[in-house]
Amino acid sequence: MAIWSEINASILSEHAGRIDPEYYRPETLHADLAIKSLEYALFGKLVSDGYRVVYENTKILNENAVRAEDCRFLQATNISQDGLSIEQDKVGYVSVADWIRYPKGRIKAREILIEVKGQAEKVAIVPDYYPARTLVSGTLFKATIKNEVVSPEYIYSFFLCHYGKLLRARVKTNTLIAFVSKPELYRIPVPIPSRSSMQEITSLVREAINQNMLSQSFYTQAQQLLKQELGLDKLEFKKSLSNEVSLSEITEGRRIDAQCYKLDYVNYEQYLRKNCDYQYLRSLVCPTLKGKQMSESSSGSVHYASIKDIQGIELLTDSYCTLTSEICLAKKKDLLLAITGATIGKIGLVNRYERLAFCGDLLLLRANENIDPHYLLTVMQSPMGQSQCKRWITGSTNGHLAPHDVGKLVIPRLSIAKENVISECVKKCLRTKRESEQLLEQAKCQVEELIQEAVEK
Repeated sequence: MAIWSEINASILSEHAGRIDPEYYRPETLHADLAIKSLEYALFGKLVSDGYRVVYENTKILNENAVRAEDCRFLQATNISQDGLSIEQDKVGYVSVADWIRYPKGRIKAREILIEVKGQAEKVAIVPDYYPARTLVSGTLFKATIKNEVVSPEYIYSFFLCHYGKLLRARVKTNTLIAFVSKPELYRIPVPIPSRSSMQEITSLVREAINQNMLSQSFYTQAQQLLKQELGLDKLEFKKSLSNEVSLSEITEGRRIDAQCYKLDYVNYEQYLRKNCDYQYLRSLVCPTLKGKQMSESSSGSVHYASIKDIQGIELLTDSYCTLTSEICLAKKKDLLLAITGATIGKIGLVNRYERLAFCGDLLLLRANENIDPHYLLTVMQSPMGQSQCKRWITGSTNGHLAPHDVGKLVIPRLSIAKENVISECVKKCLRTKRESEQLLEQAKCQVEELIQEAVEK
């Protein structure tokens, strides 16, 4: 069925001469008119300072080359899909020369960060606790909000609600790599609520962010407990450019390349074998199965996940596919491990779906009765698990981790009681994260209701 909109030529001048049909889709026109029927302000009028830095020849430093004076380089990939959390540990670093050269790229607490290049979908608020010595990449627009008019939390919830998403999607240009210019971003209309409504929405968002921080602290606790129980918190590995390997190790590993025996990769494994009880992963999971590449859609009979849907420690997806007899399905408490590309080792728990189809870049790990999947997840996400995953990668251009090599991973075992304590921390993390998302959803719904009620009047 054809869908169209009729637009007067005089209106084109109000929208920077945009004539592409996507800009005038009925639903976006409706959103624009709905907001403009209320008290509103253009986003640019609510910003006291806004900037997107265009960097030249800036490079992410190798982990071993980072110095104390260098600074973090925050990218859109470090922000969760819902914007509630911003990574600190996995953020890259750039030279101190970039810190000096690009002062406009330095973050400030409570700034709004809006992704304007790439997928151009994410929005976040810089938390008070985030390290001040951080530059923001050119994929993100940073804006200081005029607090006397609206709060950053309100702007954040508006841009993530249905109407805000429509209007942000409307101003994107390009198809492969979306881009939103500053003038287009500043022209987005933002409804101005009553003081009481704004305070309520602001409180919900702040509580959502606090609950998300609590969720992260539970998982940090799980990782710290694991390190303490294994004695890894006080362990320092000696660095060396060479490593002697016995013939029996080569025979067992069936690999002769030097990359497989780098000390960075084998240190943890050697320590676990000598100092801890352990089992091989292949003895703790049912036969490992790869997924199947399918066409993603917004509708279908079963949810479908790819590597990008591993968010934090669990799988979250809006995609579906059509169920066929060839599809392998994951179920609740299964783990899915990324085995191809740059994200090899990334792993998430199936926590929200009774059944989940998954792509061929993911490997199903179904824990047997001898291990709790929450404990196994903690081990696999820890440095000892990640280093082992990197060790067994094959291929130079596009890396791959073979299922039979995944089975070689050494998994440390603790007493049942101690493993249960770690598992319980992970479960608390997941529960609190869900509560955080529900609070954010309430805030977004309140913004939408304000607009809808005004339109219905």
